[in-house]
Amino acid sequence: MRPIGVSILAILIILFGVLVLIAGILFLIGSAFLASLPGFTIPAEMVFLTGAIFAVFGMILIVAGLGLWNLRMWAWVLSILALVAILVLPFLTQAYNICTLLVAVVLLVYLLLIRREFH
Repeated sequence: MRPIGVSILAILIILFGVLVLIAGILFLIGSAFLASLPGFTIPAEMVFLTGAIFAVFGMILIVAGLGLWNLRMWAWVLSILALVAILVLPFLTQAYNICTLLVAVVLLVYLLLIRREFH
């Protein structure tokens, strides 16, 4: 039996992954348009690269969410790695948000506490 917390977490991760994937696709499609706008100083290649990264990360999140739904150990590991990245990367870029960090810590602790549910 899947814990209700894992079900909710899996659904939220899948939904977040879909949103990130859509954002990535929009960045990919809109990179040429954005670069042609007057006063837009970011190179089109950078917008395109950002879109590609978002699209890949969105697909990873969707796969992780589906794996969590099925209580797969690899999805647990992938989720742990993603949460650690969410905790570390903002400090490297000096663009962190305390709410995001607190949510990531809570989710990380929750996943660590329910590790035995995954196989």
